[in-house]
Amino acid sequence: MKKMVYWMLGLSVFSFSALGLDYLYYTNSCRFSPGNLNTALHSEIVARAEEQNIDKNVFAQEYHVLGEGRQCFAFVSADDAYVIKFFKKQRINKKRWAKHGNIFRKIHEKRHNTASRWKKLLLETAECYQLARQDLSDETGVIYTHFNKTEHFIKPLLIKDGKKTHLVDLNNTSFIVQRKVELTRDRISKLLNEGKKDLAVDALIQMRDLMLSRTSKGITDPRQSYGKNFGFIKQSAVQLDVGKISKDPSLALNPKAEMEKLTANLKRWVKKNYPDLYAEFLLKISDSSS
Repeated sequence: MKKMVYWMLGLSVFSFSALGLDYLYYTNSCRFSPGNLNTALHSEIVARAEEQNIDKNVFAQEYHVLGEGRQCFAFVSADDAYVIKFFKKQRINKKRWAKHGNIFRKIHEKRHNTASRWKKLLLETAECYQLARQDLSDETGVIYTHFNKTEHFIKPLLIKDGKKTHLVDLNNTSFIVQRKVELTRDRISKLLNEGKKDLAVDALIQMRDLMLSRTSKGITDPRQSYGKNFGFIKQSAVQLDVGKISKDPSLALNPKAEMEKLTANLKRWVKKNYPDLYAEFLLKISDSSS
């Protein structure tokens, strides 16, 4: 009887240990390394981009860690002018033991399905970024997209991650390049701290102008997170996150309803986050609309 108990206990410990090690394998695999980047696609869904003219200095300088999102790693250029976003690769454990036994089989199947969804998400995101580069480059700062394999990058990109140095083969990696953006909340806070209330209000008006420019080109976005997904490049408002934009040509022909909705959303956001600016914002937005 004791042998049976010890045997069952040992089996349980092994099973949970295996699951625990497997869990750690996946959570730790989020740390940056070139091996964690999504390779460039072979896809007809994402149209092969035409030859894109871009300043060679963009790729000639080194990049440093800026941050990490759910879908990509972001790095900023040494001159603080550009951000390159590398898309993550979801790693799937294909070891044979994961296919045996009911629990492990379910885990394996779940991760396979998750990988399929991840690739689908990448394809959708790639289309959005290509739309941004082609139609909204000024409004988003997106100046380069790379989702299909190429051969024109002669040298790898140098990445500095603390004390570590990485070399990334750009020809075989999915990435985009965007001009460095100052987040809306940072810009407004800086202007207010400097006592430049009028300029802070003008910056909020520029947010509305950005919505108008986007709508006039027949492009919409179901999400409007003004504080963290929008910002400024010099004196122009831009949309930082374009992962959900879509083309709707009817908006360009009849933008009124879309603009009324977007303006109402912006008013609510300003009232909630900058109540001291709200009255002057309403006055200026009314004057600029008349």
